[in-house]
Amino acid sequence: MSCISSFIKEYQNIQNNLSPKFESGIKGLIKEVGYKLTQDKFSPSIELKNLTKKLDQNCKEPLKVSIFGSKHSGKSTFINTILQSHIIPSDPTHAKKTYIIGYGHTRSIIAYHKDHTNTGLNTLSLSALTKEELDKIAYFEINFPIPILKDLVIYKYPDIDLSDEKSIKLTTEKISQSDILIWINRIDDLANMEELNTFKSHIQKKMDTSLCILSHIDVLEKPEDIIPSLSFIKDHFGEIFRDILPISPIILYKELAIDEQLFVQKELQRLFQEYSNIKSETFKIHQKLLTQAFADTQESIKIFYKNRAPIPKDLQEQKTNLNAIFERLNSYIIPTARRKKEEIIKNELIITIGKIKKNYSDIANIYAKFKILLRLSIENLSKEMEIIKNKITEELNFFFTSLDFDRNNIIESILKNTYPYKTKVFLQNPNFFQILKGKKKTFKSYEIDSETIYQELLNQKSRPYRTYKALYYKFTKFTLNVSSMFENSLNEFIAELKKWQTKNELIKKKDDILSDFSYNNLRIFASNIYENIVLDFVEIISETDKELQVLFCKISTQLQARRELLIKHTISLLLQHFHKELNEASLNTAKTSTALTKEYLNIIIDKNFSMEEYLQTLNKDGALIEIFEMLNKEIIQLGNQKYNLIEKKIYDLELLEKMIAKIHQDMSVPPEKSNA
Repeated sequence: MSCISSFIKEYQNIQNNLSPKFESGIKGLIKEVGYKLTQDKFSPSIELKNLTKKLDQNCKEPLKVSIFGSKHSGKSTFINTILQSHIIPSDPTHAKKTYIIGYGHTRSIIAYHKDHTNTGLNTLSLSALTKEELDKIAYFEINFPIPILKDLVIYKYPDIDLSDEKSIKLTTEKISQSDILIWINRIDDLANMEELNTFKSHIQKKMDTSLCILSHIDVLEKPEDIIPSLSFIKDHFGEIFRDILPISPIILYKELAIDEQLFVQKELQRLFQEYSNIKSETFKIHQKLLTQAFADTQESIKIFYKNRAPIPKDLQEQKTNLNAIFERLNSYIIPTARRKKEEIIKNELIITIGKIKKNYSDIANIYAKFKILLRLSIENLSKEMEIIKNKITEELNFFFTSLDFDRNNIIESILKNTYPYKTKVFLQNPNFFQILKGKKKTFKSYEIDSETIYQELLNQKSRPYRTYKALYYKFTKFTLNVSSMFENSLNEFIAELKKWQTKNELIKKKDDILSDFSYNNLRIFASNIYENIVLDFVEIISETDKELQVLFCKISTQLQARRELLIKHTISLLLQHFHKELNEASLNTAKTSTALTKEYLNIIIDKNFSMEEYLQTLNKDGALIEIFEMLNKEIIQLGNQKYNLIEKKIYDLELLEKMIAKIHQDMSVPPEKSNA
């Protein structure tokens, strides 16, 4: 006993060591749940496997940082500062495009066209794209080898256009899809802020993971206006952002190492690009646009030199540099966004497991009901087969009884048409008196009018023959009705299973099955059970019908071949019998031949063509009773096989239900309670 115990213990230890170990956290949880729920013996659907893969992939993906803002708010400059490279052009044409900035081992820029092709670019070729070329591009993908992009993917979306309903709808969707939201707004545009007011309710849903950056603080006429402006936006929009921080493009230019010469060169380049884009046939409009472009460039250059030093030192050193923004992101917003993302993934997993749990429970109940239905249906089928057997037995008994009437007609016809006659026969070894009389004696014999008998029994117009033909026709019709009886019993059996199938909707359209994680394979299994049961029972009952038809065919063949032969052979035997007695009359003292009797004819017929041979059809080897006994045995055996198949599936389902319930319970318990 101790050896057995040690073996079991050792076996359990080996199994425990072979079981996979999962890391802590959401990644490990997804792997553990996926491992437990997608085992082949539970017949998981492809959709569940794909879901666990999708959740695992989603968990590994970097957080999505979405940058929004109105025109000229400084989005491109902000991203260029992060990349430490002046890569994204800040002109209005490029501002209408989406840029996806992610990690790459080398720097690369890829333009994805609307025709599903793509093109590699560099910084110069990106800036040199014409309006016609930009119209053909859907979005840009920029890859940079900077560490922060390993955890974050930055999406810079186009400038918001409140006059375009499609743009408003898309922006709303992008806000809801973002993990971290950064809204960039000019500090000198606080009186208007139509864009921010439009999306205020949607941004508020992201309050814990959103950040507002006030740009262009250097455009304020007085440095002392910065603090009141900052206070103003915090009073009006502080409840929708985690934090609001100011920043200056001039300081960002310093981050980019842009000196005054490069800045002026950049502005002149932008002016030239705007000049190239100004196209108007009207001179006044052309002049107005060109004058405005020069004025904007002059103002921008003027701002670059104006009031840089007076910006409050605390804002310059603490709140206006890029490090302050990333410190805020790293200290709270990124961890919060990661936690929220994990919570969303976990909740999705919990919801899915809940659906699976309910679905498995429902299917297990359906199987249990089906097992009961199957047992009742098979019992009813067995009863129907017993009724069919009794009906066949009854019909055959009636048929064989009718055959007795036909045999009586044969006997009566022979008796009626057999006539006595007297003849003289010579005696062998006569006595004295017989010698005196001439050695002869009178012997009474019988002759058979075979022609009349044949006319009565074998003529197609005679009453006995018509009776026999009607009986044979009835037998032939009965053999066809047997197949119909089997078919009706099968149809009733299939109809009951079909009701169950329809009621429990186990065969549905694919989309309906997959929409709620209903485990398509289990439903297919249930459908296969239904189809296999029907096919199996159709097969064994069809085989039984074939065996019975062979038996009936044998009886029919015997009937057709033997009646005429029976009559002629019986008459032949009787003629031989009378002839033999007549030949033997000289050797004995009998004066008359044995008279025909009904009993004597019965003996002759039973000895050579016994009706008992037909009656044995009911109980001899390979006959009716044996066929039905084998059918009943096969029905019971097949039923047990199906019970076992369903019971095994129910056992697997119940095992999985317990596992799912435990996983669901463990995942649903709050962390503090589970730790307690």
